[in-house]
Amino acid sequence: MTREYGTSKEAPSPPPSHPSSPLSSADRASTIPKPTSETVDEEDPDIIAIREAALKLRISTSDDEDEQMFRSLEAIFRNAQEQERSIDPQYAGTDNLWAVLRNAENASQHGIQDVPALRTIAILLEQMVWSESRLMVVAARTLGDASREVQWRLPFAESGILELFFRVLGTSNITDELAMHSLRLIGNCCSDLDENREKVVENGAIPLIIRRLNNPRLIPIAIPVLFNVCVDYEPAQKESKDKGLGASLISLLTRDSLAPPLLGYACRMLDMMSDDYPVGTSPIFTVQVLLKDSLNASLDADDCISLADFAIIHLREEIFQQHIIREDYLDLAMKLLLRSTSGSMPSSSSQSGSSSPTRVDDEFSTMRISLVETLAEISSLPSFSSKYEDLSSPFVQSLIRWLNAPHPNLQLCACLMLGNLARSDPTCRAMVSDLLIYRPLLSLLKTSSDPQVLHAALGFLRNLGLLPENKQILGDADILGVATRFWTSDATSAPLTTASISLIRQITNASLPNVRKLLASLSPDPESPAHSRTQLSVLLSIFQKSDDITTRMEIARLVAASFRCIHASGNGNASPRRQEIRKQLQHRLCSLHPDLAQPLAIMVSQTRWPALRSEGWFSLALMARSPEGVVSIDSILEQAEVFGALEETIRGRSSLTEPSLHLSVAAPRGLSGSPEMPPLYASASPPATGSQSDEIKSKDRDNALILVHELLKNMDDDASSIQRTALEDLLNGGHRARNS
Repeated sequence: MTREYGTSKEAPSPPPSHPSSPLSSADRASTIPKPTSETVDEEDPDIIAIREAALKLRISTSDDEDEQMFRSLEAIFRNAQEQERSIDPQYAGTDNLWAVLRNAENASQHGIQDVPALRTIAILLEQMVWSESRLMVVAARTLGDASREVQWRLPFAESGILELFFRVLGTSNITDELAMHSLRLIGNCCSDLDENREKVVENGAIPLIIRRLNNPRLIPIAIPVLFNVCVDYEPAQKESKDKGLGASLISLLTRDSLAPPLLGYACRMLDMMSDDYPVGTSPIFTVQVLLKDSLNASLDADDCISLADFAIIHLREEIFQQHIIREDYLDLAMKLLLRSTSGSMPSSSSQSGSSSPTRVDDEFSTMRISLVETLAEISSLPSFSSKYEDLSSPFVQSLIRWLNAPHPNLQLCACLMLGNLARSDPTCRAMVSDLLIYRPLLSLLKTSSDPQVLHAALGFLRNLGLLPENKQILGDADILGVATRFWTSDATSAPLTTASISLIRQITNASLPNVRKLLASLSPDPESPAHSRTQLSVLLSIFQKSDDITTRMEIARLVAASFRCIHASGNGNASPRRQEIRKQLQHRLCSLHPDLAQPLAIMVSQTRWPALRSEGWFSLALMARSPEGVVSIDSILEQAEVFGALEETIRGRSSLTEPSLHLSVAAPRGLSGSPEMPPLYASASPPATGSQSDEIKSKDRDNALILVHELLKNMDDDASSIQRTALEDLLNGGHRARNS
C-alpha cells in the first residue's frame, strides 16, 4: 500500500514528516538541489573564462535564476564554439544563437517559456555530448539549477532537453559530475509531473538511474530522483520493481549504506513496490536486513511500517521462513512485535501534525496483525517444532511470558505459536505437568475480551487435551466451568461457542471423570429446578436455538463422545463397581436429557462427513439399549430424513417418498426368536476408497441393525402391525444384505 508522504524543497532530505494536514499529490515529491560541494575543477581556465563571461553579461542587481540560466548558457556556448569547436560550424560566426538566447531571456522575464529556443539549446547540448565537451558538466549544472523552478520542468521535456539527459545518463564513459547533474535535472523535472515521469518510463531511463546506486558518490542523488519518479505514479513503480530496484535497495541496506534521510526514501520506495512484489528475486538475507533496520530508532513510524510490511511479504514464503528458523532470526520479528506494542516505536510523524494519530495507529495495528499471522504460520512448520523442542529455551520462555502480557497481540502470538508447538506427547506433557501452562490460558479465558485471543487460547488448550493424561488435569482445573462463559452470553460469537464446545468434547473423550463433571447437577439442592439440569442440558438448549451447523455438529459429537466413553468404561474386564457406575451414568445421560437423540439425528442424516455419520449410528445403537434412550429415539424417527438414512444404511438404498412412520416405543419387552445380532462397532476413521469405504459401510449397517433390534425389543404391545412390520422388514432385509 502507498501512504501519503510529506515533501521538502531541500532534498535529499526526506519529506518533512509533520505538516498540519494530509498532503495533496502536488506536495509529495522532492526537489533535487544543487550539491553543496561542487565536483567540477574550479581552477580550470575554461571554467573561469565561462564564469567571467557570464558575469559580464549578467545584470549585477538581478537575482533572477531564469536570467542567470540563459546568460550562463550563452557564456558556455560561446566558449564551446570559440575554444573547443564542439558546436557545429553552421552556428559559428553568426549572431543567430545569441539572438535566440536573448529572446528566450526576454520572454522568460514576462513569464513565457520559449520552447523553440530550448529546442535549439537541446541541439547544441547534444553536439557537445558527441564531442565530449568538458563544458557539458557546467551546462548540465546550470540546467539542473534551473530545473528547481517549476516553470521550466515541462518546457525542458517538450523541448527534448529532458530526453537528451536520458541519453547522457546512458553514456558508458560519463563522469560522476555529469551523471550527478543529469540526475538532478531528471529528478526535478519529474517532481509532480506525470507527463515527465511517463517519458522516464517510455525512454527506459529507470534502469539507468538504478544502475547509479552502485556508485557510492551518486547514491545521495539517485535515491531522491527515483523517489520523485515513482511517488504517486504506478507505471514507474511497476517498472522500478521489474527492473530490480527492490534488490538494489536491500543490497544498500545490507551494507548499511543508507542513513536518514536517504533511508526514509528507501523505505517509502519499498512500500510503493510491495504489492505483488517478486520475492523470489530477493536475496535470502532480505528478511533479517529489513527486520533489523525496522528496529532503527532513527526511523519515523511510516518508515518503520514500510520496512516491516516488506519483511512480512517475504516471510510469507517458506524459503524465507525456513531461513530465519535455521539462522535464529525469529527473535528480530519478536522484538519488532514487542516494540510495536510497548510504546517504544519510533515517534510518529503525526505527533507534529503531518498525519493523524488514527491513521498511524491503524497502520501499526494492521502491521502487527500481519506479523502475528505470519509468525503463527512459521510456527506450524515441522522445523520450528524441532528447533524449539527445548521448552526452557529463551525464545519459548519469552512466548510463555507473553501469555501474561497486557497486550492482546502478544497474547495472541503466544497462544498460536505455543499451540503449534504442542503437537507431540512429550511437549504436551511437559507444558501441562511441568510448566502448568494451562493456568495462564484459563486466566485468559476468564478475563480477555479479544475474540482472537480467546479462540487461540481455546485451540491451544484443545491441543493440550489430546494427551490422555492431561484430560483429567484440565478437568480438575475447572475447564468446564470456564468454558460455560461462552455458552450463556448472547454476545458470544458462534466461532467461540463452537471452539469452547470442541475443547470440552476433546477433554471428555475417553475421560470418565470429565463425563461425570458434564453430567453433574447444576445445583446440589434437590428442591431446585437446576438439580435436574446439567451442563449438557445447557448445550442441548443451545443446539435447539442455534442455526450454526458447526456449533450443532460439535454438540452432537460431544453427545456421541459421552456415550462412547460410558460404554467403554464397562466393557471387558471392568469391575462390578465400574459396571454399576457405567449403568448409573448411562441412565443419567438418557433420563435427564429427553431430547438427547436430536443432535445424533443430524449426524446420521448428513452425508458430508462419513466419519461423523458413523459416530451417530454407533451412539444411537448404544442409546437404544436404554429404555429412556429408545423413547428419545422414537422422536427422531418421525423425521423422514432420519428414517430414510436408516433404511439406506441397512439396505443400501432408501424407498421413502413420504414422511416416515411414527414408531411408538414403550416399556421393554422380550423379543423371542430374534436373529443373532452383530457386535457393536465404534465409529471408523474417514473413508478413503475401495475396501476401506466398504468396511465403514458394513460397520454402519451393523450398528443400524442393532438399533432396529433394540427398538423392536422395546416396542409396545399396542404398536400397529404396520409399525412392527416396517422395522422387521428393515431388520430382516439388513441381515440378508449382510450375509450376501
